[in-house]
Amino acid sequence: MNKARDVAYQILKDVILSSKYVNIALKEHVLEGSEGNLVTQIVYGTLQHERYLAYQWEDLVVKQPKPSIGILLNMAMYQHVFLSKIPDYAIIKETVDLAKKAEKGQYANFVNAILRKLFARPLRPVVFQQKHMSLAVETSHPDWLTHMLIKQYGYDLASKILHINNQPPKLYGREQKTSTSQAQVSELWAKEVDLYPDSLLLKKDVLSSQAFKEGKIIIQDLHSQQVAVFMDPQPNDCVLDMCSAPGTKTMHIADLMNNQGEIVAVDLHAHRIELVNQLAAKTQVNIVKTLVADATLLNQLVEPDSFDAILLDAPCSGIGVFRRKPDKKRTISPNDLDELQKIQRQLLSSAATLVRKGKSITYVTCTINRKENEKQVEWFLHQFPDFECVDSRLLLPTEDDADGFYMAKLRKKT
Repeated sequence: MNKARDVAYQILKDVILSSKYVNIALKEHVLEGSEGNLVTQIVYGTLQHERYLAYQWEDLVVKQPKPSIGILLNMAMYQHVFLSKIPDYAIIKETVDLAKKAEKGQYANFVNAILRKLFARPLRPVVFQQKHMSLAVETSHPDWLTHMLIKQYGYDLASKILHINNQPPKLYGREQKTSTSQAQVSELWAKEVDLYPDSLLLKKDVLSSQAFKEGKIIIQDLHSQQVAVFMDPQPNDCVLDMCSAPGTKTMHIADLMNNQGEIVAVDLHAHRIELVNQLAAKTQVNIVKTLVADATLLNQLVEPDSFDAILLDAPCSGIGVFRRKPDKKRTISPNDLDELQKIQRQLLSSAATLVRKGKSITYVTCTINRKENEKQVEWFLHQFPDFECVDSRLLLPTEDDADGFYMAKLRKKT
């Protein structure tokens, strides 16, 4: 049996049946070289296209099989539809072999029969009376989320966004100037990005490089890199990073400050703050002070008017990063959005007292949901009339082949 498919199956079961994060599950099952690449491809592809893949075989079954068997069928269908170099006979054999080991082997014949029927017919067209439902199944997104994005952006743009969520993300990064590493960087990037001169399109082998291990190269999405630039921190500023872990944006802020001044980096969990400490050490950033605290209560812990700049990279629905976190779109619910909006408002309220007059809070999310972005800014300005929005940017996943982000600069009036 091909080990890559066996490992991919275990990871998918961890994610779908045990609610493990896909990036963590992948780290627990490391395979090198081409086998490792195939595992990643099958895992991400099966999750990204999960609903569409299941739609292809659901009409052939009288009742839904056990979830572990559904995962096998989806895996096989993903390879059949999207990995053209793998012959169908190999997909069937490997999948049936896996089925013999799952659920005491009682579904092996069922899997064999379904796959042979599937592979012998053309793909099942996705046609529903309601247009948004066809798009939802075609792009493997929840009906309610598809309907929401169509309402906010119109059908054509929403369709482009939902389709690009299923494309493999590019690997972007930047050079961390605080690092004193002498490791060579130039051979690690494929090209510079024209619109963003400090951003690099990286080669896949960067993770094993000395420059990455020593903090000279930071992996960070192209649009994520624009957050610190938009914020525009200055040397000797006193900066608050309210939701700082894992610290990628924190270190970019330190870079732009020439490692001069002070950054207070906060996170709710100690193990997450440890990631910030580790990254600061790796990049030789020495102006970061970390704090484990509930950022919604910081206004009760810290003196008012303490900071020259605040970054609030708020917890959000993450719709802008679904291509990197396909497991998220299968679990997100409307109730989650309601709860997140409450937390975002609590964080904004906490930040309002902490920034000095004439200085700004930079409110950031990695979602494109207007209720978490523009509507939250409207709410904040109504609640805190001593602030004004002096700039905002929406970076869609359809722009620059990068993640979706929203940023707003909220200045406290003098």
